Amino acid sequence: QYFRLREEFGRTKDRLSRERAASFEAHLGHVFNDCESSNRAIERVLSGKEVSDRMASELPMVQASNYVRLSRHADAAASYKAIQEEYSPAIDSAERASIANVYGLWSAVSGVPEPTLHHQGNLRIPAVRNQFNHLMVPVRSGGVSEEFAFDTGANLSAVTRSVAQAMNLTLYD
Repeated sequence: QYFRLREEFGRTKDRLSRERAASFEAHLGHVFNDCESSNRAIERVLSGKEVSDRMASELPMVQASNYVRLSRHADAAASYKAIQEEYSPAIDSAERASIANVYGLWSAVSGVPEPTLHHQGNLRIPAVRNQFNHLMVPVRSGGVSEEFAFDTGANLSAVTRSVAQAMNLTLYD
């Protein structure tokens, strides 16, 4: 459905208002994991003179989620804090609690550097499915081998302190 929406948007965006077109660009960029272009579109909408209340409260959540996907933890924390401060009266108590929790998480890891991967050429990662149908990949560090779940949709990876210490991984408190 998103592919059809993107095609339809490409055909009709010239007929939309600047604000609505940028909003569609922001959502489509988010859906297709083009977070930088999504955030640029969000900035265009939010810098407009007359932004609807719906867009003004909805797009900062998309922007914060984009920052999470980009591993820009400090920006994500700042976005969730701004959402708490600016939109709290318009958000129900369950959503406020969720935003406070997410803010706490990204604030806690805001000093952690963005992950990087340096590899040239093709890469083949051996993997197997476990009894729960999770994709498991071997990870070796510090002379210790473990199988870790490979989850491309995860925002964070977490291991127990004992595994992190055994594998000589950097711990962040």
